[in-house]
Amino acid sequence: MNTDEAIEAVVASDEAPHRGHRSVIQKVIDDLIATGEAFTADTVTAALDEDTRTLASPYLVPALFRRASQAGLIHVVGYAISNRPSRHQGVLRVWRGVLANEAAA
Repeated sequence: MNTDEAIEAVVASDEAPHRGHRSVIQKVIDDLIATGEAFTADTVTAALDEDTRTLASPYLVPALFRRASQAGLIHVVGYAISNRPSRHQGVLRVWRGVLANEAAA
């Protein structure tokens, strides 16, 4: 299984009856993209409701970031250290939405 197939499997698994958090996470990402401000996976996680944060697959946020990046909707603008205890100060990419005028250039 290649990376793209793995990402599609993660996204598809969220469509099982006990899941369904993809649309909530995608809306948060879309809203952050629209601001033009920099954001990380921690920013997205902090904006989620408790159910989504605890029940969604831990691979879903990275999979949706990868999709957005491949679609040219976001790009890396730096790196940061996670402040979430579960991430043990792991390195995060800092993303920023590509605004319509940048995408056209």
